[in-house]
Amino acid sequence: EKKNISENDKKILYLLNIQLQSIMIYLTADVFFCNFALILLESACGNKSDYKPNENVFLVNGCVLALIASILISHVSFTAYENIHFRDLNGEIDYSTNPEESIAISSLYLILLFFINLIGAIELYKRVNICTIKVTPQWIMVLKIQLQAYKIRFLGDYSFLIATLESFELINSKYDNSKSNGKSNIQNPDIPALIGACLYLVERILLLYVSYQVYSHLVNECGDVIDSKYLEPNKLAILANIIGIIANSISLQAFIEIYKRNVDRPIFGRWKIKLYCYRSVKIEFDFLYYIDFLLIISIAISLVLAIFASPIVSILGATDSIKPLASEYLRYYALFCIPNLIGIALNSFVRNDNRPKLAMVSTISGAITNIVL
Repeated sequence: EKKNISENDKKILYLLNIQLQSIMIYLTADVFFCNFALILLESACGNKSDYKPNENVFLVNGCVLALIASILISHVSFTAYENIHFRDLNGEIDYSTNPEESIAISSLYLILLFFINLIGAIELYKRVNICTIKVTPQWIMVLKIQLQAYKIRFLGDYSFLIATLESFELINSKYDNSKSNGKSNIQNPDIPALIGACLYLVERILLLYVSYQVYSHLVNECGDVIDSKYLEPNKLAILANIIGIIANSISLQAFIEIYKRNVDRPIFGRWKIKLYCYRSVKIEFDFLYYIDFLLIISIAISLVLAIFASPIVSILGATDSIKPLASEYLRYYALFCIPNLIGIALNSFVRNDNRPKLAMVSTISGAITNIVL
């Protein structure tokens, strides 16, 4: 026998329904992306057939579906954050809502990502091939990596599908008396969600590598016969993947904190097996959350800028004469992005703690150290 569902659980179920539909759209988009990558790979390997579809049609369709799904996910994320923030203001919860806020913010980055990807895909569809790309083993390897990246994305979406279905089951178990004593059998939806977030980040890093390799390959093979406008879709792809790495880093950090937070407290009002205790003091949680968040973001930014320094300065307009100097400067600067960002953030915390003199001393000490070094 089931009890009446609470208003809060009705809101959660409504959002989970939209989330489920969004994930199904994402999975459909993944099929288009995989077809796009597979056609490119087969063409490069010399697999000829009587009918060869335009691979860019699959790319455009996939980007359209992914953009629609991202808008729906953004609606879910912001609505969920508004609901939990309202409960926080009313004193109904005793934990930080920062992870939900980060997920909502990252959803906006994802909309921007797929919007840029869609613009690039349309330009690719309209673009007429004016040069023949030389097929090399390295080029085939790049296309294989692209296909694997889209497969990883499919697995990430599938993980979030599992997390959504487990969330449905978790809420349903609250009103099912037959499961009231089965605490150990309740699945934790945070685990597949965390796995999915990790897979998304890996996929986006691989696609950034692929987009850079494609851009370099076009410049090296066709640089004499094409102008800069011909390379715009590839530049957009690099930009979109950098935005994607930032967005997925933010969401991964948020899912890690949600998992830690929910280990020793109920999810949707249901207890699970208690694995270990995490810090429960809200102020301490906020501070540690921001520090962990800064670590992940700064490491991601450092890696991207250090590895892809040369194409980034080219996109920003560096000429051939200053490109080596600019890329070397950016690479060294990027390596010290981690302590720089953390130092700025810690100074803000110190000033907020009514210690402006200490913040001033640290700033002056850092400036003097830089001069000496």
